[in-house]
Amino acid sequence: MSGGTDVSAGAMWLDQRPSADTPLPGSSITAGMEGSLYKGSSMASEAGVPLRSCSQELQRASTDSRAFSARLSAEGSEAGGTAAAAPGSTQHAAPRPSTQRRTSLETYSPAGSARSSFALERASVEANRASLEAFQEAFATGPLMPPAKPPPQPPLATTPSATGPAISFEHLCQAAQLPASLREKYARLCVLPPNTPAPASMLAKLWQADALEVKTLLAALAAKGILNVAQLPDGRVWCLPQAQQLELVQAACRDVAPRYHRLLLDSYCAATLPAILEEGPEQQAQQVQQAQQQYHWQPPPPGTQQQQQQQQPWPDGGAGGRAASSAMCGGGVSAAASLMQHAPQRLQSIPDDGYVLINLGHHLTAAGRHSQLRELLLDPDWLRRKLSAAGTTAVVADFRRYLLIDNCPDMKLVLEAFQLSAAQAVAYPRAPGLLRCLMAGRLVTAPLSPALQVWLGEQRRRVYEDGRNALLSGLPRCLAPLTPSLDQAGGLQRLALRGHTSAVTKVVLTPSGTDAVTASADGTARVWDLDIGDCVLLLEGHAGPITDMAITSDGSLVLTCSTDGTARAFEMERGLCLRVLAGHTAGINALAMDPWARFVVTASADGTARVWDLSSARTVHVLLTGVTQEQGGVLSVALSPCTRFAILGCANNTARMYDIISGRCMGVMAAHTGWVTAVHFLLDGKKAVTSSHDGTARVWDLHTGTCRHVLQGHTGRINSLQLSPDGKLAATAGEDGTTRVWDVRRGLCRRVLTGHKAWVSDIAISPSNDKIVTTSGDGTALAYSLETGDMLCLLEGHSGPVQAAVVTRKGRFAVTVSDDGSVRVWDFVARLVQPPSYHDGKVYCVSGSASGSVLATCGEDCDARLWDAERGTYKGLLHRHKVPIRWASFSADGRQLITASPDRTVLLWDVLSLSLIRQVPVSEGSRLRSFAVSSDLSRCVVCKWDSTVTVLDSHSGDIVATLQKWGERDSATGHASAVNQVLMSQDGQTVVTVSKDTTARVWDASSGACRHVLAGHSDAVLGGCINDAARLLATYAFDDCVRLWALDSGRCVNCVRLPDTPQHVALSPDGWKVAAALSNSSVCVFDVEDRQPGRPWEFHTGEITGLQFSADGAELMSCALDASVCVWDAATGAPTGLFVGDCGFTCCWYNSAQEQLCIGTDRGIVHCLDLGLVPRGLAPAAYAAADLKAPAAAGPTAPEPAAAEPAGPQPQPQPQRQPPAAASQPAAGAAGRG
Repeated sequence: MSGGTDVSAGAMWLDQRPSADTPLPGSSITAGMEGSLYKGSSMASEAGVPLRSCSQELQRASTDSRAFSARLSAEGSEAGGTAAAAPGSTQHAAPRPSTQRRTSLETYSPAGSARSSFALERASVEANRASLEAFQEAFATGPLMPPAKPPPQPPLATTPSATGPAISFEHLCQAAQLPASLREKYARLCVLPPNTPAPASMLAKLWQADALEVKTLLAALAAKGILNVAQLPDGRVWCLPQAQQLELVQAACRDVAPRYHRLLLDSYCAATLPAILEEGPEQQAQQVQQAQQQYHWQPPPPGTQQQQQQQQPWPDGGAGGRAASSAMCGGGVSAAASLMQHAPQRLQSIPDDGYVLINLGHHLTAAGRHSQLRELLLDPDWLRRKLSAAGTTAVVADFRRYLLIDNCPDMKLVLEAFQLSAAQAVAYPRAPGLLRCLMAGRLVTAPLSPALQVWLGEQRRRVYEDGRNALLSGLPRCLAPLTPSLDQAGGLQRLALRGHTSAVTKVVLTPSGTDAVTASADGTARVWDLDIGDCVLLLEGHAGPITDMAITSDGSLVLTCSTDGTARAFEMERGLCLRVLAGHTAGINALAMDPWARFVVTASADGTARVWDLSSARTVHVLLTGVTQEQGGVLSVALSPCTRFAILGCANNTARMYDIISGRCMGVMAAHTGWVTAVHFLLDGKKAVTSSHDGTARVWDLHTGTCRHVLQGHTGRINSLQLSPDGKLAATAGEDGTTRVWDVRRGLCRRVLTGHKAWVSDIAISPSNDKIVTTSGDGTALAYSLETGDMLCLLEGHSGPVQAAVVTRKGRFAVTVSDDGSVRVWDFVARLVQPPSYHDGKVYCVSGSASGSVLATCGEDCDARLWDAERGTYKGLLHRHKVPIRWASFSADGRQLITASPDRTVLLWDVLSLSLIRQVPVSEGSRLRSFAVSSDLSRCVVCKWDSTVTVLDSHSGDIVATLQKWGERDSATGHASAVNQVLMSQDGQTVVTVSKDTTARVWDASSGACRHVLAGHSDAVLGGCINDAARLLATYAFDDCVRLWALDSGRCVNCVRLPDTPQHVALSPDGWKVAAALSNSSVCVFDVEDRQPGRPWEFHTGEITGLQFSADGAELMSCALDASVCVWDAATGAPTGLFVGDCGFTCCWYNSAQEQLCIGTDRGIVHCLDLGLVPRGLAPAAYAAADLKAPAAAGPTAPEPAAAEPAGPQPQPQPQRQPPAAASQPAAGAAGRG
């Protein structure tokens, strides 16, 4: 620790004592605050000056930056930085329209109503944002009708209030000087939501007028200044009422508004029933009577609310009410109205005009038709249609509207299921039944009411119906999960947000707590609405991963920095980049921003830090640290509570303190022996805490420059440091997997939090100071009580290391981000759902018995688990291995199971008793690289990393034959390079080895003699597979080729060059088709006689980890790390089925007996997917109704639909053939199991 002078500072450490109590008279920053109009400025609010957000102030400050830039730039350098504005123009963004989304101060004011109503208002505004922006753009280009001056406003005493209209409709019309012919049309505008344009087609239904009359009415109302009219580029005419006029007419017509909402709904319904409108009164009455009988409708008794609504008078007692009543009850509309009221499915078929799909929930709620809104929200088809047309926001807005009326737990669970599934449904638009399939799969363990349980059963049945209809339309069916393996609604996980294409490393919450901002290695930041569960802004522009970010105190501006050496300032309304701070010669590691967005300090790998004037994007000071780029540069930065001082953590094991005003270094804190990766000021500004890779944290007295406490106890480096909101506690996250909570005043360790199985990457302490959340490389987050240290819950859902977390203001929710690219929101007050007995970590192997009744999975937790494949229930645990199991196989009769792990442990188990029969001894040496076994488990072959290949007797443990010994690299007797994989025929008589020496060898397993040397590849052979029935061997190599060999003769049957390197190869059961999964995530399928592979099949976006043919070879199944499963038509390559999960898929096994696909994941979850087209347990009579053939009780053939062929011409079935290998050589050994 050096407490004297620093060469670059030229001032004593004690000359200026940094403290929150120390006033800063005359400083340029303080002086600049005196004239500030930021939202955080209390002086501005006291003076009655309207508050502006930081982003607005930043736009203004481009042309008026006198407060900060002029004074500081006189002392600083003039290096780097640009404002994101067009050349030659004023450097500020275009002003936003008055109808923009409200800021947090306006929307989330404490004077407002409940939070749920805020969520509804925001969701409604977001849902209509696209149409509003399109209207504003068209209106700015040139209004269809010239805008007129708005009508005179009523006196202040007559403005509307919350208790009732203070102005009558008659007075409102008189103030606007509206003639009688326009008054009723004007009144009907009260049904429009605020800031929502309406198309002329909608107004035609609302006003019961034709197109020409609508145009005339729009011109008249526009002339009175009631609304604006514009024509969009597609030729459609839209209007937007003046905001204050709409507010006044809604207040004046509050009592009659429900009638107009019903009128509009009935008119939309009538548009879907043209035949009814053309019929006479008798036919209309008959239609109404049939609808009433179908929906068990009874007329309302006299005196009820429904009948009183029909007799409710017009507020002013004028002619408007009589006209509205006659319009609603006259003509053909009455028939449509009755059908609309008692046939809710009519709403599902309403065509979208750009307005009705988004706002239908608004009109149903205002019309009092809550039951119809509920039925729409319980219809996944409608949800999918609205999701595709209007996005997640509009759907969530409808749920919010209903929950404000009826706080139903069932609807909350359905909303959670929708939000967990929406992103996946949007990502796969060609799967029409995917949303229903996912929602039904997420409600299996939810505590639903009996009525909703019936609904859930119906949805499960309709999943299969959707699948049959999809196949008839040439679309892929959705595979139904048979177990609750999807993330369940009602549990701890509230939302799963997807959109980033790479690891997500940082997350911050906006001050309102309703938005989360995440930064990713893909170079983008995203703003997520935590109420809606959707991305509302994409902030892009960086050319490298984002390393840090900060947000202003009002949430209107976010600043990001990146490895591309720049920092960018984005406004939070539209995501516009307002400033680019460029000047560093290497990546920026961290930043700290003044809460009022006046200046920014960036810490770079080039060994410097820079102080930036954000208004001009200029460098004010370059803070030289003496650290070189080769050493690692400046790693962290923190601002003091008074924002005058900054501390930099450096890679030369020091921390340095600087005066922001002068740029002088005030002292160096040198006591760490490793990189200083985190720095924080305490709340009083008199002390600071630093943490280092040396495994310690230190508390520094900034008055004396001495180290007060050394916080030591970690056995590895410290990855993160956080302070509690009250500043009394500090928490450190260690590489040793522990988190320690320290008393910074005494330097004592208060708690040691354990539970993680890997390094702890980050810490989040709740603002309420009661919880602490830790994230880890083991893919989990843990929540503890900060007071007692007790673990509260395990947050398990990510499939990669969790990098960061934040906790909301009241401590109810936590947000975590991970290397898997997802953002997850957790609800601490939700019920704890006991998950099935899945693995702890990745699933490496899935295998099943020949009968398909028992399934075995092996995972990263070193355990094997047995499952009842038909019911999906857990049977038992096999625990003896000490390292993760990589290979498992059942005997032909399904009574025994053999497992093997890389530590040379091979165990034979009894499946019925779950007991260990014996351990198969394997000779000492290196670890196992590959393992294979015969169908009866009598023999196995092991390959070690030293290329020793040995055939063992599984029952006696004796060595049957040694095919190749360690050190023998002679091509005359064996492989000349390392062996990559070993294969064994089902009868155990033949072994195949593939090697890096570009050859494969066929061995006699009994004698150890080499039968054939299969040469032909020009690069290392990666692997292969055997088809015993066809006596065919397929090998694939780095030369991008797949070669087919006759197993008995060693003859090369065919060689096919693929577009990319194969990763997996599978042979169809009849031996006539070959499938190869390529490294570019595509699939190639070809016949054994084909010389060209044909066009690759593309579906997956991640690495393909499993490839399986169906029992008849008609379909091919593939799974990938992008959490997708695709079922392909093996003849045409068309996708015939799909499934999307919540985490990456690592392996799969096809259960031909049960028609299931069993999939392991990188989170330890096991999916059992039904490949059939009818629900399990369906009575035989139901098959006839579904026009399907009932499957045999034990037959391996899948039920084939009689009319489930894809549309279009289909290839003719080929006659039964023998593959070339079988034709040239007679089959030898036992028949294969496929």
